[in-house]
Amino acid sequence: MSIEVTIRQKGLFKKALPLDVIVGKELKYGCFDGLRLSPGELGETEFIFYHPARIGRGTSVVWKQGEKEKVDLRILTPACDQELGDFYECVRRIAEFWKGCEILLEGESKSLSEFMESKTSMLEFNQSILRSLGDEEKSISRAPLMLYCAFWPLSLSAEDLKQVSQGFAQFRDYLHSKQSVDAYYAKPSFYRDNNDNLGSPFGAYACTEDTPSIFPIVPKVPLGIVDDRTGKQLEVNKWVISLFSITENRVVCMIDYAKFLEAIPEELKKPYDAENILIEGISLELMKRMAEQP
Repeated sequence: MSIEVTIRQKGLFKKALPLDVIVGKELKYGCFDGLRLSPGELGETEFIFYHPARIGRGTSVVWKQGEKEKVDLRILTPACDQELGDFYECVRRIAEFWKGCEILLEGESKSLSEFMESKTSMLEFNQSILRSLGDEEKSISRAPLMLYCAFWPLSLSAEDLKQVSQGFAQFRDYLHSKQSVDAYYAKPSFYRDNNDNLGSPFGAYACTEDTPSIFPIVPKVPLGIVDDRTGKQLEVNKWVISLFSITENRVVCMIDYAKFLEAIPEELKKPYDAENILIEGISLELMKRMAEQP
């Protein structure tokens, strides 16, 4: 679910909406590169803004340089109280810049004052969603629950759901703590096996020397990745990982993904969320030992 707002500029003499009006003085922005955000970059027509001190689920902004007609904003629910505040203040800044503009909240026209007054009910609505996540029977059945967030998706266990259901502060702290880690969020690439007469597809990850990284415990194809031969959701049975050395500026080896996880010493692996682990930086020496394994 989400909260969607469209703001349309009226009048004959329209002025372009600058980026700094949208993000203000405190917000940062980026655009998605597959499953993860590339901070400081703008997409051709869309970007995400977030507050660096409380990284939450982010707000999607459909906008382009020189935009004079309209801008679309969307924030996913449940959202944190402070992130909702950032969302509402963004709408206020735009409405005050485009004086006399039309504000559509879920398709319903609102004055700026009416829109700002809706914040209280939106906070209550989001709080009710959070409370429902802690329902013991439902949390067990729905876990793990994937939430798309500002930087990358997070997968919440039943225990995580109970924690965040306690209130906005717990939810905000959980989201920020997970997304503010200094680590690379690995995303898969997909290829076809030239050594296979069928050209079967396989998935591949990359691990870089001395780089803390977040990897899936069990890799899977993200939703929306389509098989170019069938037009259906891609299905993959083979997963590999390439080990890249910064020191030697080369790929040391490419090995089976499951064997890679098994070869990582336990002291270098930490739980991250319900479906991923955080692997501390791997040395070149360890990479070479992996390459020698049968």
